[in-house]
Amino acid sequence: DLLQKLPHKIEVRAFVPNLEMGTHHDKITTLVDVVSHKSGSYHQRRHEVQCLVDSVPLSVVFFHGYGQHIAHKMPCGQTCLISGSLEKRGSTYQMVHPDFIGALTDKEQWTGVSPLYGLTAGLSHTHYRKIIRQALQKIPNLPEWIPESLLTHYQWGSWKHSLEQAHTPLSEAALAPTATCRQRLAFDELFAHQLSLQQRRRNWDRGSGKQFKGTEQLRAQTRKNLGFRLTAGQEEILTLLTQELGAPTPMMRLLQGDVGSGKTIVALLSLLQVIESGGQGVLLVPTEILATQHHARFKQFLKAVPVTWALLTGKTPAKEKKTIKEGLAAGTLDFVVGTHALL
Repeated sequence: DLLQKLPHKIEVRAFVPNLEMGTHHDKITTLVDVVSHKSGSYHQRRHEVQCLVDSVPLSVVFFHGYGQHIAHKMPCGQTCLISGSLEKRGSTYQMVHPDFIGALTDKEQWTGVSPLYGLTAGLSHTHYRKIIRQALQKIPNLPEWIPESLLTHYQWGSWKHSLEQAHTPLSEAALAPTATCRQRLAFDELFAHQLSLQQRRRNWDRGSGKQFKGTEQLRAQTRKNLGFRLTAGQEEILTLLTQELGAPTPMMRLLQGDVGSGKTIVALLSLLQVIESGGQGVLLVPTEILATQHHARFKQFLKAVPVTWALLTGKTPAKEKKTIKEGLAAGTLDFVVGTHALL
């Protein structure tokens, strides 16, 4: 999970031996000779470290009472490696709250291109990048699961190599979705998702389900009450649903359609097929208004049709809810229309 979270930006830090070169960069890393410390008043909570970079003065500024801590990290007479944003005010140079203060041995870590991640409060990029580096070292060389023909065609590297590249981008282009390493990782994700869906469908199709073949009696009566003829598209999907509900294997079907395309009447007629076969059904809708509208329309559609149903929402009185639950349990209610209160 950690390694699937990829960087969204890069940060370029240049090592500069003199400050004049540093003004052209967003972030710089340089060596400073610490000259003196100066703390402001308690209310200012400002601490200033006067330094020299190749004989040019640099003021390193801290706030919020960092004085004692900084005096320990940057003792007078010491040469330190610092990294941060350089500002030039008139003829003077200043760096406020450097990102890093350390030794010359850390130069490589604080120079060059670094990835930036979307972080949360209390988590720094320094710490997060360290965790990522540790995780990358633990990646095994797994057997390849993508066909060689695809790897060659798209010039994809291995999963391990692609992850390493994605976490060490050297340019903005390496962050784009079209970057080779990111294409490979995206393919892996989609491929795994499709594969799991296929496996689930295969297991589903192997299972046995209840057959609801129906008698057409309730549906025929309901069609007479509609006051309109079903469209060719509605009839087509109803034929498919009739076959799938009557099959010995469980149905797995998602019906999509625009507003007003007739999904509700298709759902109702499918429910009636189940009821004709001795089953019960639920019509679950997202809002109370919609549930109430369906309930009102069904009174017209199911006029003189021998079925029983009820409306259940969050506002249904407790006593009525109890009666509905008992009716469903006893089988005296054929179906129920309602909101997520049904769940």
